[in-house]
Amino acid sequence: MKKLVSLLLVLVMSMCVLCAPALADDAVPAGVLSFLNYSEEEFANASVIWNYLGVSLFNNGYVHSKVMVAPENPEDALYATAADYPVRFYDSLDAMVMGLLSGEIISFDIYSCVAEYICAQNENLVNYVQYDTTSERSGFVGEVLDRFSNGFSFMMLEENEALRDEFDVAIAAMKEDGTLQQLIDEHITKVINGEEPKAIVPDQIEGAETITVAVTGCLPPMDYVAPDGTVAGFNTAILAEIGRRIGKNIAFEQVDSLGRAMALSSGTVDVVFWVRGISTGSKTYKMTDEEFAAYKDEMEKDFTPEEKAAIARLDEILPRVKEYTRDMPDGTIITEPYYSDIPVGVMERSTYDFYVSYIESQMAQAAE
Repeated sequence: MKKLVSLLLVLVMSMCVLCAPALADDAVPAGVLSFLNYSEEEFANASVIWNYLGVSLFNNGYVHSKVMVAPENPEDALYATAADYPVRFYDSLDAMVMGLLSGEIISFDIYSCVAEYICAQNENLVNYVQYDTTSERSGFVGEVLDRFSNGFSFMMLEENEALRDEFDVAIAAMKEDGTLQQLIDEHITKVINGEEPKAIVPDQIEGAETITVAVTGCLPPMDYVAPDGTVAGFNTAILAEIGRRIGKNIAFEQVDSLGRAMALSSGTVDVVFWVRGISTGSKTYKMTDEEFAAYKDEMEKDFTPEEKAAIARLDEILPRVKEYTRDMPDGTIITEPYYSDIPVGVMERSTYDFYVSYIESQMAQAAE
């Protein structure tokens, strides 16, 4: 079979970002929600190795998409540079969607639950990437999928360590007794399958301390604010449950996504509803170098030399501390993750249809 030509697969991947193929000589920017402690340049530099890992997953059947064609040799992806993976940060999901529809970007990455929700709400948007996270997989594939997954935590100032610990105890108990999974099923899974987000009003405990939590509405249905300004959905459900367990009142304050850190540092809020870190970060972030080396040796015991080299390069570009804290400004701390998800790619339906048609025609020609 002849090689497909004139089709450059652009897999812009950072914490699992898969963006669209580009047919032009110059790579087209992809949209990403801004990080609080991470620049576009850092994102682009990391994308080279994320691209390589993504191509490996694609070639081995753990990534599915009708608009992707991977190179026969994944090592080819390592010859790319950060310039091949331009990104544009956006401060809100709405702005990023507008950027896509206006042609500023060719696609954007967002968490799969959010992608499913917004694509169901807007017929002009398509989620063009699916991950196989259930099939049997090697240790390497499992590690890559874990590193692609983002864990979501609550953020507080360092001086609120006692409050962070209270949240951690509540989250651990909710995981243990199944309450957290029930909330995810009810307020995320059911909603992306067609139900409307519901507002859960936290109990008000007379005389108890009130904790003010910043919410953005930027990641529905996980972080949701209704058109009338009512905070609803998973954010209200999990915080109401935490408030009940720690014996404190919960109040909501809507802020924009980039303003989360400012609201926290200014004292406007006590807690930020979501901050992103790799889902494996909480178990490695506090390890000593010796503990991490032992952990890594055990994790990589069945890796091939090439797989070890890929992870080593990732660790060099993105040290585990930087990878885990890329959404954490100085002076902040976070809880254990309460939810995790893998980012996927979203593009405009007309662009998606064009790429599907183009790839099908190229494959038909190559088969002749």
